[in-house]
Amino acid sequence: MIKTGVFAAVLALGLARGVASQSATTYHQISQTQTCGGEGYIEATAAQCEAFLQQPNSPATTYNLSPDKVNAGESGCILWDPSHLWWEYGPDDGSEAPCPSSLGCVCVAADTETDAPVPPPPP
Repeated sequence: MIKTGVFAAVLALGLARGVASQSATTYHQISQTQTCGGEGYIEATAAQCEAFLQQPNSPATTYNLSPDKVNAGESGCILWDPSHLWWEYGPDDGSEAPCPSSLGCVCVAADTETDAPVPPPPP
C-alpha cells in the first residue's frame, strides 16, 4: 500500500541568465516488498534521500550513506526506524531491490531530475 502523503521539496536553486529557477522533487513512500519502479516511481539518489530529511512531513531526523556494498540485496532510500533513513547502493547489476523495511522506502516521481551518480564505494 502506498502512503497517501506526497512530499514536494525544492532541492536546487540555480541561476539562469540572472533569473532564479527551482527544481522540485516529489517524494513517495512505498511499502515493504514493493519497488519504486513497480509503483511507477524511481529510486531516490543518495542526495535526494538525504534531502528528504528537510521535508515537513518526513519522519526521519538522521541519515546514513552506506559506506560499502555489504547489503547488496538492498537498494535506495530505506526508512529503517521512525527517525532514520539509510541509502544503499544496491545489487552490482544495477537492479532495484524490493523495499526491505516494514516502515517503507522513499522514492521520487519518475519525472524528477536525478542528481549526478553516486561514486562507487571504497574497496
